[in-house]
Amino acid sequence: MANPDADHTATMRAVVIDRFGGPEQLRERQVRVPSPGRGQVLLRLETAGVGTWDPFEREGGYAEMQGTSPSFPHVLGSEGAGTIAAVGDGVTSRAVGERVFAASFLNPTLAIAIA
Repeated sequence: MANPDADHTATMRAVVIDRFGGPEQLRERQVRVPSPGRGQVLLRLETAGVGTWDPFEREGGYAEMQGTSPSFPHVLGSEGAGTIAAVGDGVTSRAVGERVFAASFLNPTLAIAIA
């Protein structure tokens, strides 16, 4: 991971769910900052989107539709804007400190640079 300030014990504030369900499942807590995998970037979000599809995700609709089983606690969300905090192995077209918009809704590989 190309990040000179990487801290494998760092935490972030996030809204998570511990199981699928209604809005009563939403909890704010400190969770471990994930490390980007090969070909991925980690964003320090400045703005996070909330879409009309988010309740369907929170209720487990997409997991059922796609036959996946996310691990819990699960951080909801699929779009946002911020600064690249770290890049995974193999990332050559983006750099730490670059400001980007990311929309990963059913496309976890999309990140668009913004000026």
